[in-house]
Amino acid sequence: NSDELLPVSPPFFIKFKTVEQIAYTFKNDTLPPVNNVINANKELDLNPFVEISELIFTSTEGLTLFINGTELKQIAGYQYPLKLIINPNPPSLSIHRYKPIF
Repeated sequence: NSDELLPVSPPFFIKFKTVEQIAYTFKNDTLPPVNNVINANKELDLNPFVEISELIFTSTEGLTLFINGTELKQIAGYQYPLKLIINPNPPSLSIHRYKPIF
């Protein structure tokens, strides 16, 4: 797990592009979570937000993610589930990488 300050401030604009099909969950503050699939070779813009939010991906292989136009290179190419917690105060990102126990 890692925590990093973000070089941007709220509202947060999230965009992701993928070359593989990826399932994700987006949980924004008190709203019910959104579960969805983004198909291969598509891009998606989430609604802007200012509250603490969570994004969970089944994998980040082939995924490119931007926050306010800044690419998050540190999450790319991970084959297991990954959770991002985006916090507005201070603007920061918490990355949780999950892997199976063999």
